[in-house]
Order: sequence, then structure tokens, then C-alpha cells
Amino acid sequence: MKKVITGLDGMGFVGVSGFGRRAVGGVRVCRGQRICRVRSENVEAVSDSSGGSLGNVNDGGGGGGGGGDGSGDGDGGPASPEVLKGILMEAGRRVQSLPPDLVLAVEGGLMTAAQLQAYLRFDTGTFGFLIRAVKPFRDRFLCDEQFFFKLLAQELIGNGTSLAGEFIERGKDIVDEIEYVVSDLVIGTVVEAAFVWLLAARVPFPSLQSLSVPPWKKLLDSLPASFFEANTAQRSYSLMQRVASVVWVSAQYMAMGFGCGIVGTVLVFGMLEGRKVFQPDYEPLRRMPEVIPNSLGWGLFMASSSNLRFQLVEGIELGLARLLKDQDAALKALIIAIRFANNLYGGVQFVQFFRALGLQDVAD
Repeated sequence: MKKVITGLDGMGFVGVSGFGRRAVGGVRVCRGQRICRVRSENVEAVSDSSGGSLGNVNDGGGGGGGGGDGSGDGDGGPASPEVLKGILMEAGRRVQSLPPDLVLAVEGGLMTAAQLQAYLRFDTGTFGFLIRAVKPFRDRFLCDEQFFFKLLAQELIGNGTSLAGEFIERGKDIVDEIEYVVSDLVIGTVVEAAFVWLLAARVPFPSLQSLSVPPWKKLLDSLPASFFEANTAQRSYSLMQRVASVVWVSAQYMAMGFGCGIVGTVLVFGMLEGRKVFQPDYEPLRRMPEVIPNSLGWGLFMASSSNLRFQLVEGIELGLARLLKDQDAALKALIIAIRFANNLYGGVQFVQFFRALGLQDVAD
């Protein structure tokens, strides 16, 4: 059997020339009435036929075992192109109406029926433009249908509890200190999104990853998004990869906390200076924190406490999603409760952490 290796992607799938088109998702139909199953570093002939129509065969891909029978069952792995196109037809959609990456996923039989159905539901909703136009958002949503809900819940809980704390702490002085409140809200919006975004699984179709990405990008893409990200038919993770993921997320949180600390302080300074233009005799009621030490404190807190807490939250939510697969309302209620409890505990830890570092006086 003739074979020529034409490429190797991030999951170890190879393209083969000599019988026909390059393989997609580990399986291809070759010219000469031969079905070839493509694996890393070899080509295995599965069956020969002397004629007739050859259907698409789904392969589980990378580690983690088989990927299902292609029947279209969302639990059994990727569905066949015929099943996926049937779902589109029922929804009054054409394959070409999908984003390019989803067109490849449908044509190659790389999506589950549940993924496609979830995409179609979100696509017709109020925020449908997000899933159509923002690929990183789409990838995360296809990996976890609850992703958008988690993002909204974290923003509302995080910023809601923060604003409540602002009102309680500042009391009647809140108008005089509105610059601090606005700064905290702006920075908080970015930080709360990062807590969810950085820990969300982001590679729904491993076999479609680009062959041209640099080695460092391939290395990072090979890591799970969080320690508890589940193994799938197309991808599995070792313990070392999971530990490396925690370290990588910690580094990202550190950079995010440090950067947001600087931006927040500069934002407050800018608004205070602008206020003095209209109120020359205005003097802030509270002293400004030192920029670099305060920003480093934020970075260290996010890299340690925030990272470990949100890793655990993500793991609990993934476990609950399996247990409550058909109980969406109950799952959403528990997500809200878990994230609310996490934010309350995180607020207490933040004060303790900053006081331990000498960045916040007990009187503050």
C-alpha cells in the first residue's frame, strides 16, 4: 500500500497522498475504493470494497480511547456528516452558513450532535453574534455549553458583591470616592472575565488545529485549560500536563493581576486629576496605595488563592454537569451558589493576604 506522509498536526494525525485527498480528523475515503484509517506515523487499511458508496468513518483521534460510532448520539462521540447535515436541514440551515471551522467539522464528521444543536440554539439568540464572530468564544462554548452562563454569573456575582462591599465600606463617602468605585468596577469586569475565560476548555476539534503554529503554541495548546478538564475521545491528558496547566494559568493570573493593578491605579489618578480641574480644592479622603507593591500584591493573590479556588470551582462544576446532565435549572442554580460562596471566601482571603503582606492597614 503506497503512502506518503504530508503533514503532522498537534494530535498526531497525518495526511496521506497516493490514494486521494488529505485526511480530516484521522479518517478519509481514498480513491481506489479503499477506506484508510490514519494514525500517527502509519496508515492502516481497514477494509477494501469493489464498488458502491463508502460512508464516513469516525475515529477517536488522540488518546483517551474510541470516539464513538458516528451514530449522532451526543454521548457517543462525533456524529457522521449525514446526521449533522440532517440537523442543519431540520433547522433550515445550510452547511455553508456556518463559520469555516464548523464547516470543516461537519464535513469531516468531527462534531457531536449535541455540539451542533447547542451552536444553533445560541446562534439564534440575543448574543448570537458572539458565537459567529468571535472564534475563541465559539471554541469555549462548543467545549462547554454552560460557558456563557458561567461568564455572566461570575461577572454579576463578582461585581455585584464588590459593589455591595463598596457601599457598605464607603457609606456616605461613596460620592466623594466615586473614582475608586469606577476603577474597581472597570478592573473587576476584566478580572472576573479572566477567571472564567482562562480556565475554560478551548479546543473542541483537536484534529483541526493548524499545522503552521509555532512549537511553543503547540506546547501550550497541548495542555488542559484547567487541572480538571475531562479527557475525551480525541484528547487525553497526563498528570504532568495537568500540573503544568495549573502553573501556566498561575503565570497568566499573575500577569493579569499585576497589569490590572497598574491600570486601576493609573485610572484613579487620572480621574482624580480630572476632578481637580473642576474642584481645585478637592482632596481625596483616602491615601493612594503604592503602585508597584499594590500591583504585585494583586498579581500574587490571583496567582495563588484565585487560581487554586477557581480550579476547584471548575472541577466541581464539571462533575455536577455530568451528574445533572438533564437538569439544566438545577445545574445553573448550583453554579451560582458555588461561585457566590467562592467570591465571599475569596474576599476574606484577599483582606488577610494584603494585611499579611503589609499592603493594607487594619484600619483600612
